[in-house]
Amino acid sequence: MSDKIVTYHVEPSKSSRSSCKKCKEKIEKGVLRIGYSVQDGDKTLSSWYHPKCFNMPKKINGNLTKGMSVADFVEEHVADPHGLYDDEDKLAEIIADIESKPPKTEKSNIFADKIATYKRALDNMENDDDEGKPSAAKKAKTDMEEIARAYAVYKPMKNAELQDVLRWNLGYATSGTKDVLLVRCVDGHVNGRLGRCPVCSQGKLGLSDEDAGDTIKCPGYWDEDLNIKTRCTYAVPNSSAPRLKPWYAEEPSEEQKEEMKEFTEQQKALATGKSPNGPPSELLQAAKKLDWPDTSNPSQRKKACELMYDLCTSGSVKIDLPEDQKKAKQKIFGLFSTAAGPLSATEVLQSVVKEFGIAAAKAEAKAKQEKALAAGCECAANAAVLQAFQELSDLYFKAGNSNAGISNKKVAAAIQGLDFEITLGNVMGLSKGPTKVKNIGKGSADKIKEFLSTGKIQKLEEKRMLAA
Repeated sequence: MSDKIVTYHVEPSKSSRSSCKKCKEKIEKGVLRIGYSVQDGDKTLSSWYHPKCFNMPKKINGNLTKGMSVADFVEEHVADPHGLYDDEDKLAEIIADIESKPPKTEKSNIFADKIATYKRALDNMENDDDEGKPSAAKKAKTDMEEIARAYAVYKPMKNAELQDVLRWNLGYATSGTKDVLLVRCVDGHVNGRLGRCPVCSQGKLGLSDEDAGDTIKCPGYWDEDLNIKTRCTYAVPNSSAPRLKPWYAEEPSEEQKEEMKEFTEQQKALATGKSPNGPPSELLQAAKKLDWPDTSNPSQRKKACELMYDLCTSGSVKIDLPEDQKKAKQKIFGLFSTAAGPLSATEVLQSVVKEFGIAAAKAEAKAKQEKALAAGCECAANAAVLQAFQELSDLYFKAGNSNAGISNKKVAAAIQGLDFEITLGNVMGLSKGPTKVKNIGKGSADKIKEFLSTGKIQKLEEKRMLAA
């Protein structure tokens, strides 16, 4: 991967189309904005900020800025193509805006409120009388008592001990005040561990800071191949989130830790339709019976390719190879040319299954993903079109087109927030007029209409073919 070069500059906004990456508000034409650009080979990705929303970076192209004043940073590293710095008052205003930050909101207050309800429940457990109460009230009281008992377990612990508990259960954030740590531990103790996201399969689910865990969200994940953060729109009420058991209030054994890690990897594989345990036995047995040639001999590789293609597509268990037969065979043939020596039929089968997965398992994984998306949609009927834009966004990211990936992710988020079903009758109104929805333009509306009419998006089909 090429070295990335980061540059900064300040300018009056050329239009009203850009938005501040921090506050998400539009930057009106003529208003000062600070640009942050990353040059990666022949690609440039730019972000814009209001000066008051911009934070001085900790590093600039590998060099620490610790000890550097905002004034020095602006004059030395923020380019001024329009000569704004010639006006000393304007320069002083830019520096003052970057230095002046609004007070941080105290998110721990909502966690403190939740802890207060735990305390009240614990205090009232011995004083309540259930006699005469309706069954629904008794159920609510029982649920609250379970929470109170869990709170009693973790209340005496210090922050470091609570952080250990969260680490034992894999993937939980360990930052925050004691109230924040307590809410996470109590939630896990009562409901079970949070696993991987059922939509993107990679992100680790977590309690939302915005409502002290009443909502469970996926923050996305860091794509190691692309070296970028891939966003995810999955968000559901706490009671709807997938959970894993058991929750470990005491340190698990080394064997239990390994089991958790193995299970996590299996879940990630299953969520994408891959086979974590390799090819099914039915396919393995069939592969062993093939009249398999010596693949170290180039003249025999075409025959081996034909045999493997037939095995993967003609039986009751099918591999999810590309629909184009020629491309599918090219993929199989490529395995022979990169091998150091002859490959057995089972070795080739294992490689094919690892790369493409089982067709039925992938279909099942897609159905589960759509169900998970429906749970997080304001209108469950929009889950299928949301899923299509999620996949389109992911494919753009994997192709290295971050701008298109981000744009389609924003469309997916907009669809997720709609509280009505998108139909052929209202779809074009999403992009214009009084019913326009933010982040959905004409091109996106056309794609949604195409999906509603045909069940497919041509651009998505093209990206799938290229990815395959």
